Amino acid sequence: MYFPVASVLLAFMVLGVGQCQSDCSYYNLIKNLDLDNNLFVVRPTMNWTIPTIVYVDMYLHAIIHMDMSEQTVTSFIRFVMTWTNDFISWDPNQYCGIDKVMITGENLWEPDINVFETTETEDNYPVTAYYTLHYDGKITQEKPLRVVSTCNLDMFKFPFDKQLCNLTFVSFQYPEAEMVILPKSNASTVNKNTKSVFTNKGDWILQDISVNNSEMEYGSLSYSYVVYGILIERFPLIFIMNLIIPACFMIAVDVFSMFMSSYSERLKFKITGLLGFSVLLTILNDMLPNSDSPPILGIFCCVCMALMIFSIAGCVGNAYMMDLSLKEKHVPQWMKTLILHCLASLLYMKPNAVESNQVTVVIENTDSHETNKEGFKMKNRWKKDSQKVKISLEAQILTKILTEIDNIRENSRKPSSTFNMESEWRLI
Repeated sequence: MYFPVASVLLAFMVLGVGQCQSDCSYYNLIKNLDLDNNLFVVRPTMNWTIPTIVYVDMYLHAIIHMDMSEQTVTSFIRFVMTWTNDFISWDPNQYCGIDKVMITGENLWEPDINVFETTETEDNYPVTAYYTLHYDGKITQEKPLRVVSTCNLDMFKFPFDKQLCNLTFVSFQYPEAEMVILPKSNASTVNKNTKSVFTNKGDWILQDISVNNSEMEYGSLSYSYVVYGILIERFPLIFIMNLIIPACFMIAVDVFSMFMSSYSERLKFKITGLLGFSVLLTILNDMLPNSDSPPILGIFCCVCMALMIFSIAGCVGNAYMMDLSLKEKHVPQWMKTLILHCLASLLYMKPNAVESNQVTVVIENTDSHETNKEGFKMKNRWKKDSQKVKISLEAQILTKILTEIDNIRENSRKPSSTFNMESEWRLI
């Protein structure tokens, strides 16, 4: 009695298992969905008045390159889109619990979401698109993208600058009435996921990623979009070592070259340093973009170059005045007024230094003149006495000695005047 019942139950179990095993195939699931139908190439909605909601997400993997002259940024991201297809659904219980399947989906409708700031099409870097179909009709597409986008660079604080580059995901075909784009994750989640996979190449440091969604007006239509603001900070060490430190060294060497005694060698050295500094300016000019607001590093280099040119002009002026001192004994009055009064006051020097020396020289010359008069008086007195009386041998010797002393004093006045004039030229 129990044997027939057990046989029937066993038969039903075998048939059920066989039927379940036949429906556990992905092939049967895709075949039953009939994805080759041409109806899937249009916007997949039952009611055309209801817009399709597309959720987007983005993870930044690396900043590959930033071209500062063209103001473009090359980045590598992972882009995720999720939307619902009203024509695709199945019961997981009928397919052994299969709730999702991954296909290439060449005939599936895909939102035409692109990066608004892009400068190169994705055709240059083709990526095979895979779709993940869920049993409730939700479709997820995840793919890596190499994006070359424009970025409005603010180079004033270069190389200690921070740049904010936006990646705006927008549809060019479907307005907001037909498709709405929303962010899948908030800013904190995007930052957490991005920093876990971000590769720092040493040039840029990721600071923050902001997420915002809004709409833009284009003509009479409104388009929905989601913008990711990527805030990155430059790593300035390489620019400090290659630009700032060499510029400071060249300025220091140019200052120390003023201690060279030879004006010709000093001038050659300064011109060589100026040529080396112009090479730094050429390198900096190739790196920086054309902008109305020049970077502070460029201003610094221009000021340094102006100082070097000013020092060369000063070296030429010094050489000219030293040559002029050999031709003219006295310093021109206009040069005294311009340099010893005007320029000395600007440099916080005492402009009366030369004048005090001149007063001292005048006093010394006056004393020597009075002494010279006394010597002449003594000599004349000796001459008168020699005519009246018979001069002894000792008196003749004393007369010769007095005459030689007078000659020495006359000759000593000329080198003193020449020395004072050379000192005045050197002070100028």
